[in-house]
Amino acid sequence: IRRAQNIELPPDQTYVSIYDSYFALDARNREENPVGRLADRLSANIHIITAGKQQVELVRSLLRELGFEQEAHPVCTSIADVFGVITMDEREQGALVFDFGATVSSYAVIQHDGVLLTGSIPVGVVNVANDLSLALDLPFDFCMDFLRASTLDKLREKGSNFLEYRTRGATERVRRIPLDSFEKVMDLRIRETFQFMKEILLRAGLARALRAGAVLTGGGSMIPSAMQMFQDLMGVTVRRGEPLGITGALSSFRSPMPCYAAVLGLLKHVADLDPAAPGDPAGSVRDAVERFADRVLNLFHSKK
Repeated sequence: IRRAQNIELPPDQTYVSIYDSYFALDARNREENPVGRLADRLSANIHIITAGKQQVELVRSLLRELGFEQEAHPVCTSIADVFGVITMDEREQGALVFDFGATVSSYAVIQHDGVLLTGSIPVGVVNVANDLSLALDLPFDFCMDFLRASTLDKLREKGSNFLEYRTRGATERVRRIPLDSFEKVMDLRIRETFQFMKEILLRAGLARALRAGAVLTGGGSMIPSAMQMFQDLMGVTVRRGEPLGITGALSSFRSPMPCYAAVLGLLKHVADLDPAAPGDPAGSVRDAVERFADRVLNLFHSKK
């Protein structure tokens, strides 16, 4: 692992984190812990996550302006999701976490608590909203609100087959748009995104590593058809990723909790790394959120 940290990267890249995936004996047998075994050759599969130096430094400079004096260390979104929504049993057995986010979808495959694969797909809920806007001739903001509020699901529960949209301008009129039209446009983009993920797994040879199934999180997981579609394409059991171990004030977020999976997972990760943190993980996360909010509020008050 130390040798992996010394691999020379391109000048525009920097290390984010390094994880051991598994060890191999004589290049054949995979071992989670090779200590005590006999072999002629020991090798290690190491997963290295990098990022652009310029982007990382930009975030660090923003944090310095907010008053954070210590140097910020980046954490991959998909790794934050692991800490946020994946159980220890899933991390051991093997699972995929897919964060269907606003503008980018990120993923990670974990097995034997080792990182086998991470990455991102530059597609998110914004793309679904844009498709709806273009295909149905609706304002983009309206389409985003339609997805965030799960309007399709609510109308279906009421037994409606149409959405009534009142146009604005000189000639106001009411359009009755079939809900089937919304579903068709949404399903095409969502299925395409999930198909990308399936192809990535197949190319990496990890389709059989998901013994514990998959976890779908992020704002996109709240789209009614997303869960079933993801399960059908992946061919494994899928559950929605709600942040784990979050109680008290943090559990009263106005928006659906999967939207905060990466943020709360990051704070849990930081709380675990902080030796001075109290024994209550939820309390540590709550304190971290409050400290960050205080810094931001103080910044805006000082700017007035």
